[in-house]
Amino acid sequence: MLSSILYIDAWDSFTNNIVSLLHVLLHADIDVIRIDTEVEDLAKLLQGYDAVVVGPGPGTPIRPEDVGIINRLWTLDDRSLVPILGICLGFQSLALASGARIQRLLEPRHGIVQQISHLGTDIFRGVKTNVKATCYHSLKVNTLHHGPTGTPRFGSSSLWTPSEAVPDILPLAWEVMGAEPVLMALKHMKKPFWGLQYHPESICTDPANNTVILNWWQDALRWNQEKRFAPRTPVEPSTRAQTKEKEKSLLDSLVHSSKEYAKRPVAVEVVDLTKDIRIPELCEIMCADDAEVVVLDSVTSKRYSIIGFVIPGETEKLQISPFDDESTSTNGSSPADRPRSYNTWLMLAEYMEHRQAIGGDSESPFWGGLMGYITYEQGLYDIGIHDASRSTNNKDIKSGGASLEHNICMAFIEKSIVIDHFARKAYIQSLYNADHDPIADQKWMKGALCRVKELASYQNGHSLEYTQSKAEDHQQQEHDLLYHYLQNAEISKPCPKEYNRKIRECQEYIRAGESYELCLTAQAVIRSTCPSSFDSAWLLYKRLRALNPAPFGAFLRLGATTILSSSPEQFVTWDREGNCHLRPIKGTVKKDASTTLATACSILSTPKERAENLMIVDLIRHDLHGVTGPGRVTVPKLMIVEEFETVYQLVSEIKGVFPPPSPAINSTASPRRTHHTGIDVLAVSLPPGSMTGAPKVRTCHLLHEIEERQARGVYSGVLGYMSVCGRGDFSVVIRSAVRLGGETREAPGGKDKTEVWRVGAGGAVTAKSEEVAEWEEMDAKMMSTLRAFGPLVRRGVE
Repeated sequence: MLSSILYIDAWDSFTNNIVSLLHVLLHADIDVIRIDTEVEDLAKLLQGYDAVVVGPGPGTPIRPEDVGIINRLWTLDDRSLVPILGICLGFQSLALASGARIQRLLEPRHGIVQQISHLGTDIFRGVKTNVKATCYHSLKVNTLHHGPTGTPRFGSSSLWTPSEAVPDILPLAWEVMGAEPVLMALKHMKKPFWGLQYHPESICTDPANNTVILNWWQDALRWNQEKRFAPRTPVEPSTRAQTKEKEKSLLDSLVHSSKEYAKRPVAVEVVDLTKDIRIPELCEIMCADDAEVVVLDSVTSKRYSIIGFVIPGETEKLQISPFDDESTSTNGSSPADRPRSYNTWLMLAEYMEHRQAIGGDSESPFWGGLMGYITYEQGLYDIGIHDASRSTNNKDIKSGGASLEHNICMAFIEKSIVIDHFARKAYIQSLYNADHDPIADQKWMKGALCRVKELASYQNGHSLEYTQSKAEDHQQQEHDLLYHYLQNAEISKPCPKEYNRKIRECQEYIRAGESYELCLTAQAVIRSTCPSSFDSAWLLYKRLRALNPAPFGAFLRLGATTILSSSPEQFVTWDREGNCHLRPIKGTVKKDASTTLATACSILSTPKERAENLMIVDLIRHDLHGVTGPGRVTVPKLMIVEEFETVYQLVSEIKGVFPPPSPAINSTASPRRTHHTGIDVLAVSLPPGSMTGAPKVRTCHLLHEIEERQARGVYSGVLGYMSVCGRGDFSVVIRSAVRLGGETREAPGGKDKTEVWRVGAGGAVTAKSEEVAEWEEMDAKMMSTLRAFGPLVRRGVE
């Protein structure tokens, strides 16, 4: 019988990292239950396992609801004992049950790498001295070595023996670099219980700590052989079935029918470009001024730009919200027409599975597929925060007047142009649809090909009559319209006093152990009156991309929603081979005349800045492990400083490799490398960790209240595509402006209208945050977008 461990999850955002570590090191099966799981006979459940690991989580062991069934472990009778390892909250709960006290640290240690001192005994045998490990705690265990209030002094031999007040706890390790020694590891004197305050699974914990886990496992198995009252029994089938269910991909969970879905061919024309093509000019010769379109515009560094054309009367849209049977599809039948209980992500997985394609160019990342956005509130719904998920369309939730019809809005793009900026190629593509007129499709392809070639010729110094005419006849007119629009613009920014109050509120939650890091945000509102016939969006986007060029720029107009994005942050990308990458940004330095790259590197190397990034890296590793399974997540880049137009930022990259499908699944006519897709990653990783903090669920609950239940909407969500070729790419919607149709008001008489744009910005609040610095960081991010709404010089074009 294979060794088996029961892991008890306290609703933490690092659980899957610990499970992966245990599985890889110990070669054991791991079953996971949560602290609020109803377990009638705990002793019976435990008899199916060689040991139990009690994980970290938010809150305090003093509050019963924060530890749930964990408290029952420490009171088991001797006949029911099994070896237990408590980590962080589990460690504190064990200590509290053994007579120690739980107190606040003078300074919380979330995401801080500390030096751990030990004597090389017990589970630390063979471990190098002064090993480093990551800490995520704001509470400490007081074993009363120097009385109820005294602080123990490191160097005293009494620190390594049980205190008179707490005789059942043997200290095994301490952290002594701060203002006070803090207990880091313990062993129970009478029972097979051990505990670690630090996080052995963190990417920044010294791998030497793996020996601690191996030693614990060796001691646990030895205790079972020598002292366990009853032999281990088989794991309860219901618990093991839950574990196997979590390992399934979305496609594995679908009810597969016998119906065959033929792969749709892609018509593609490839144009070699002697010079790179300018995306704004390509959009202007291909799209009407008010056309619905999705433009993924790489202004800097990224290889591809993509234009997805929404064809009136043809293009199908998916518009999904989690309530009120609101999932809809337009211009065609779709699996979106499902009962309310049908999972959004299952629907999307099935939708894309039935629309695979063949015949496209392998160098093109997008052959056609879904393009659009997913809101922050959809992510809240996915993690179980349902009341906040209503905030985009529920009048009881404060949303500043904003109203989004849907939490997911995507168009199934069948006609597209992809520009490869590195290879200097253009791909004009049309995805076959049996319901459409093939002659019209051929005409579109021919027209697009002609215009791309003419534009390429014009940008090489040759004449393009249409573009020259537009430049001569309309440039000044556009400039004048935008000038008057911006002259009328009123910008309302967040109140510094109020924002600072919220920073203090965040830090109080952090000190209390409720969160490690909270990504606080605020919104600016821009109102401007203009002629009803004037659409400011495209002109504002061109100004934004000029002032704040970014690798993940985007212009989106779908239905009543318009997004202007100059995002520097990629959320997730995946390929046909089963690899996915997430690239969080955390840690910011504003660029000015006195700031160099070297200066930024120095600032961003401080413990505070690195802790911000580390917490999100560990959180994303947890999210990815939930899809890939143990041992399939790596960190190719950890905390690298990158330069953008207005800021320097600390960037990391996390890679996951999807597991191969089971033999039963792979025995089809078209074998797959994996049965997982990027949709599986989206389903478990939203909202983006860089926009929430950690642990994600508790932190999002707190942020919803701190931000006064104001909807973030598209801001803090993601924008991108899922391609029929099996690839996908989404950016985080930051450094962006969003206009919602429901906020545009027509003036009496219909000649004028008032538009409303919203710009969100924020930053990660940690225990080490300073109010002035946090406000300045948020303001710098907000201003990078608000500059596009600033006054325009009257003569000429900026």
